[in-house]
Amino acid sequence: MNTNYSHDSLSRLLSVLHQVGNANLDGASYSYDPAGNRTSKTNYLTVTTGDVRLQCPL
Repeated sequence: MNTNYSHDSLSRLLSVLHQVGNANLDGASYSYDPAGNRTSKTNYLTVTTGDVRLQCPL
């Protein structure tokens, strides 16, 4: 399994992606307000934003 992280120029986490080969197991992207507070999360598998999370059975 590979895990890839991307960060902005202020070292804030922008995305994380867990993969095996070309298959995405899990991942998310994050956005921030000008003060640096995390304002949203988008789950790559469920395409859910905010605090509501759905489980994706494998």
